[in-house]
Amino acid sequence: MRFILLALISLSFVIYSSYALAVSSEILAPQAKSKDVHPNDMSSVVFTFWERTAIKDARRSRGLVRAPTDDELSNSLNNPDGLKVRPPSEERDISLGGIVFVSKEDWTIWLNGKRVTPKAIPKEVIDISVYDEYIELKWFDEWSNQIFPIRLRSHQRFNVDTRIFLPG
Repeated sequence: MRFILLALISLSFVIYSSYALAVSSEILAPQAKSKDVHPNDMSSVVFTFWERTAIKDARRSRGLVRAPTDDELSNSLNNPDGLKVRPPSEERDISLGGIVFVSKEDWTIWLNGKRVTPKAIPKEVIDISVYDEYIELKWFDEWSNQIFPIRLRSHQRFNVDTRIFLPG
């Protein structure tokens, strides 16, 4: 009788272990059959959505991108929520006087009446690309704290308040 009882217990153990093995192999099977992992298909584990978007935008930027200076960084840290005075409306226009284009690294434009070269870019210009007939730039408006992507041709201006293009 003892022998039969031991045989039944060992048989039930074998059946249970084979069932557990089958269940575990079903659970593990999708992982074993998974396709190759592509990092571009996964969202970031380290960065937030907005940080990831900023990184992607920086990678997509073309032309000359100017980093903020130490003075600009210290001013923004010293006065994060300071009162901003609205500039006069004549300073709210971005006008392109002319383009002298030699190559992507050698050009001169006149932006708001000032000469701009690849080595002398105004602090409001975040990204700029110059072509024969037009320029594309990202203009940071400090008063509204917005970035405006703008394409201007010679003798054309953009009003930041109304967001319209005007001749002259």
